[in-house]
Amino acid sequence: MYIIYGYYGFNNFGDEIFLRTFKQIFFDKDIIPTFGYQILKEDDRAIIGGGDLVLPYYFNSYYWDSQVLNFRFGIYGVGVYTDYEWKEEVKNQYRKFFEKTKYFTVRDSESAQNIFDNFGIRPIVVPDVAFAYKYNLPEIRFRNYFCFSFRPSPELTEEQMVSLTKYAIERYKRVIFLPLHFATHGDCKVGNFEFHLELSKKVNSNRIWIVPDSVELDYRIAIIRNSVKYITLAMHGCLLSMRERTIFATPHRSTKFRNLLKLVNYEPLNYKELLDFIKSDVKIDFNNVQNLEKQSEMELKKFKKIMEEDD
Repeated sequence: MYIIYGYYGFNNFGDEIFLRTFKQIFFDKDIIPTFGYQILKEDDRAIIGGGDLVLPYYFNSYYWDSQVLNFRFGIYGVGVYTDYEWKEEVKNQYRKFFEKTKYFTVRDSESAQNIFDNFGIRPIVVPDVAFAYKYNLPEIRFRNYFCFSFRPSPELTEEQMVSLTKYAIERYKRVIFLPLHFATHGDCKVGNFEFHLELSKKVNSNRIWIVPDSVELDYRIAIIRNSVKYITLAMHGCLLSMRERTIFATPHRSTKFRNLLKLVNYEPLNYKELLDFIKSDVKIDFNNVQNLEKQSEMELKKFKKIMEEDD
């Protein structure tokens, strides 16, 4: 059995894509996402994988379970919050995992350099796990709509989110709000659907449709695919836009977003640039995306072989 550690089970868009992808790659194995209470047994192997699991300011034993140190385990495709300085006591807790893992990969070169600078270990850089997800998109009837995925953010005030939505409504038949983060976030004490619902009340238009929480993951990707344009504050909203060649923009300026956007020679946009994005013709260089999809699948298959080897 393979026990996988990460932010799984909360219906969060990017993390659920990670979990589905690992299950596709390890198709002949039992993949069990842990909720922190799993007791590993003699023949079990463990994967710590996907997402922002390396936090220089905090060690989360929910993801970094000390019992895996006694089993064969791999660290795959994780990101480091490089915008923060390392705390020495936190560094010491991560070190034992980094030194003992059978295979260690990260999702971008800045994460790799950060690990090398602080631990003297150079992990392998691989494309984000979500580039390898094989999905089966349904046909949807909506067309000619502008799509938003909002969440509380220092990059945009709620008033600016409302203004962007009103501006898009003036130019398109319909606006779709696509919630992608289902847990509460930061200082926001409501779920992402409720956050979009409050925004829609402030916009006060019957031309907004909010995608319910019950809508299946692949349907959400189909909504991204069919969007005329898409503004998102979700990293994997950006990534799936890249895979579907949907013209998108994000105001998010953190390192992990910048690293992702570099893959298509793109940059985050500020509020005024987003207003211009809504009304203007925009081109994005998606030529590298197919190679990223192939490389992501190839690296995951290599990881599977390594995890299957006997000690």
